[in-house]
Amino acid sequence: MDDSPIEQVRLTVPSTDDPTLQVLTFRIWILGVPLCILQSALVRIATFRQQFIYISPVCIDFFLYGGCNLLARVLPNKVVTIPGTRWSFSLNPCPFNIKEHIAILAQYTSSISEITLCYGRSLWQTFKKAYKDDDEQDVHGRLMKQNYESIPQWWFYSILLSMIGMAILVCESFGSQIQLRYWEVLLACALVFLFLPLECVLEAIAGSVSTNHYTNLYNEVVHY
Repeated sequence: MDDSPIEQVRLTVPSTDDPTLQVLTFRIWILGVPLCILQSALVRIATFRQQFIYISPVCIDFFLYGGCNLLARVLPNKVVTIPGTRWSFSLNPCPFNIKEHIAILAQYTSSISEITLCYGRSLWQTFKKAYKDDDEQDVHGRLMKQNYESIPQWWFYSILLSMIGMAILVCESFGSQIQLRYWEVLLACALVFLFLPLECVLEAIAGSVSTNHYTNLYNEVVHY
């Protein structure tokens, strides 16, 4: 059994999956989607202020947790059948559980897949054009180019590879003292290369996804 080395996690999160816990319940659809829309709208409105106010998804999480527990108490255990089909669902199939909580929180990061599917090709072409075309630099780039010599690309690549190599060496040399293994270091680097451009785009467009949320996402993926 793959158990967590952290005592607090072992006492809180079970190491085995409970297949009886339901995920796609009525509660996550009537609370998850509206709360995601509300949080995005509030963040967009806050960006127009001279003094920017950042509304963290954690604030929505408090309403989410309380609202789902309230619905679990007040909703009847009535089974609703969709007319003309064999599909049916219960308004209150079970108490609010951790799987529902995680499913609603995952809706906050759904914009990653939407950006990739809708604008992935355009983003890639823009990135290649900005990477290769030196004529469309901003004022800072033109001043730097006139007054300083360009640093060769092999210098950045050598620093990157050396840091990754040192991280792998440290993880493998200290054994059980460090939880990360070499493949987890490579996975973390791959996640950064994958999500960092999308994170910058999301910050520029909506301002609703901060870096610490992606950091938590990386940590959870690498841990499990």
